[in-house]
Amino acid sequence: LLACLFLAIYGHLLVLRVLFKSFNHWPVGSGLNYHSYTLFIKAIAWVFSAAVLLTLPMVFCMVLVQFCFGLLNRISPSMNLFSLGFPITIVVGLLCIYMTIP
Repeated sequence: LLACLFLAIYGHLLVLRVLFKSFNHWPVGSGLNYHSYTLFIKAIAWVFSAAVLLTLPMVFCMVLVQFCFGLLNRISPSMNLFSLGFPITIVVGLLCIYMTIP
């Protein structure tokens, strides 16, 4: 099903276009120079910072949920929060995903 979706949104053409454009930026037989290294490092840094910024709200929500469960477990150790914690964490995670999808 995902392969059909990939083909329906012309993902295969995008992959081929990126592959062909990569030969313009880094031709076969040319060595790595300073410009190639800096371009590669900047691209990797951008991807990493974008990934951190996209996941930061969900990580914050999960840490907050785990902190609340730890606090409740410390306040009343007789409550069995271990079996309750997993489903609530899953529900909060799904709500975070639902709210971040545009």
